Amino acid sequence: MARAEPHGLLPRLYWSLSASRALVPAAVFEELRERFHANARHNLLLEVELAALAALLAKHGIPVVALKGPALAALIHGRVPLREMSDLDLLVAPADLARAQSLILARGYRQQYPLSDREQAWHRRTAYATSLLKYDSDRFHALIVDLHWALTPRWMALPLGAALADAATVAVEVRGARLTTLAAEPTLLVLAVHGLAHRWDQLSLVADVAELVDTHPEIDWADLVARADRCGARRCLLSAVHLAHELYASALPAALPDDTRARALARSLAARLLSGDPAPAAGSLAAYRLMLASRERPRDRARMLARLLFEPRLDDYRFLALPQRLEFAYPAVRLARLATRPLR
Repeated sequence: MARAEPHGLLPRLYWSLSASRALVPAAVFEELRERFHANARHNLLLEVELAALAALLAKHGIPVVALKGPALAALIHGRVPLREMSDLDLLVAPADLARAQSLILARGYRQQYPLSDREQAWHRRTAYATSLLKYDSDRFHALIVDLHWALTPRWMALPLGAALADAATVAVEVRGARLTTLAAEPTLLVLAVHGLAHRWDQLSLVADVAELVDTHPEIDWADLVARADRCGARRCLLSAVHLAHELYASALPAALPDDTRARALARSLAARLLSGDPAPAAGSLAAYRLMLASRERPRDRARMLARLLFEPRLDDYRFLALPQRLEFAYPAVRLARLATRPLR
């Protein structure tokens, strides 16, 4: 249990052990069972809320794409109770963002991290989603919606949204509601980039890739790799597919281009995940080295480094609230703050 929990695998552990219940200590099995059912109840709340939010936005003429979570479970024909889901991810066009946020707030949500109007403007320049939070009626379950206007933060220098602008979408059914989500090919690229952004810190991230590959043998790999090339995410994509193959023996399509560095990166990540060693901390040098190793084009690595060093983020603005006429000085503020940060 101690190994499965940080990887988001407790529900799958319970399900796997159910057939061998006599081999598991009664107290351990009972705890697993209780946590499995608690997770199932939480996921049910998320499914119902996702259906309600999609209907709300559609009623007001706002197109929305459901990402990951229940929509992904439907796409891979997976059992929702076997997944751990912390939030809902909704993608809207930037032009619809303010209206969508107002509608969700009117449903009882609040900003998880309250921002002033000026901070909101800074946040939208550099981030890609805003988190909205509410509690259910007994204040026991928190419902979190990540409302996206982009697919990646600016500092990653990985324009995934542009590469997927004309990507196919499909309809999936969640609790009787028909929702729009990305088709298998763009979803796989999103999962690869998402795993990298989280430093592949959980085995469940790899399991999502493996299940998608295995349940969609019709994936057009040539089109998918071409889209990854557009945004400089070829190695990120290929290493994700190889990592899933290493850890879950998922299919390794013959049409997949060969990339020795992607395979080496996948082996390194698999070894770390199997060893139990922690993933690099967010914002650490090790995390940024992983990001850079996952990019194949020197210009993308250079652009990412430049944005990391010089483009201010919300915490830089909050550190020193300069008047608007002096906002040009924020790159120097960021560089000074980075220079005083201990190396990790």
